Amino acid sequence: TLAYVLKKLGRFRESEEHYRACHEVHRETMGPEHYETLRTLSNLGDAVLQQGGARLTEAEALLRQAYEGRTRALRPDHPDTLGTLDKLVRCLDTQGEHARAEELETGLLDAMRRAFGPEDDKTMAGPSRNWRRPVRRATVPGPPSQRPRARL
Repeated sequence: TLAYVLKKLGRFRESEEHYRACHEVHRETMGPEHYETLRTLSNLGDAVLQQGGARLTEAEALLRQAYEGRTRALRPDHPDTLGTLDKLVRCLDTQGEHARAEELETGLLDAMRRAFGPEDDKTMAGPSRNWRRPVRRATVPGPPSQRPRARL
């Protein structure tokens, strides 16, 4: 969608406007618990999160709503539910809520092991770590296919 392209281009304010419009249409036509409605809500929360600053509280509320909706509509260990939880963890961490983020991240890692298995690439990579907090696990250089696989 255009909202996705704008987000990838770093035009988060414009992306937010398009995601917000999509979310309204989906909510009115498909209902608040529909997969597409929850997907656009999660993406809207992420677009707001990317703007940072004073918008973080709003991003947290949107992501929490999307996560709770996806937990009910899909299941707690569905990949899309876990993706929204990952965004929520990033949001809390960015707000300086490190203890809350850490607690949710532990649950996220456990859910990823159950959903994908301990040897899966998604589990091995762990939650997204593209925010500023340092990674706690050792990193190994080289392409993923040539890295040794650790057991969790």
